[in-house]
Amino acid sequence: MQINKLITPGQLVEDLKNIKGVERVGEAPIDGRNADKYRYTTSTNKNTKAGEVKAEAFVYVDKETGLPLRAEMLAESSGDVKGVNAARVVAEMHDLKTDVAPAFFEPPAGYEQVAPEKVRQQIDALTSAVAAILKAMMANAMSASPSPAASVAP
Repeated sequence: MQINKLITPGQLVEDLKNIKGVERVGEAPIDGRNADKYRYTTSTNKNTKAGEVKAEAFVYVDKETGLPLRAEMLAESSGDVKGVNAARVVAEMHDLKTDVAPAFFEPPAGYEQVAPEKVRQQIDALTSAVAAILKAMMANAMSASPSPAASVAP
């Protein structure tokens, strides 16, 4: 598992491209930036009061940075739940700046970079230590509990 990729905008875009049914439908300007436009549609019968639910989503991905700039989704149902039969959600990223000073990416004074292999070794060592502690705790718990044969009947 690569923790650094779990919830990054870049990973979300890569995951989007791998979803069956997502199609690139063109380009569109978003907040003055050129973006690729992706579309996804789905329909399912929920077998509830909502009935058949149809959804259509559009995601706009910045051509320069690969970041999602806008996502919009419309979901409609043939039934209704508490008087509601549709929802629209829009999320946008505004005022994206790519002219960041390189100094923002300099390591702080006294910072020492650790190689990925060393981090992996430290995680493996920690995992082994935790496993050994749990094993010892389980062994102590088992030896501390009285066995049924050791109990004395009146």
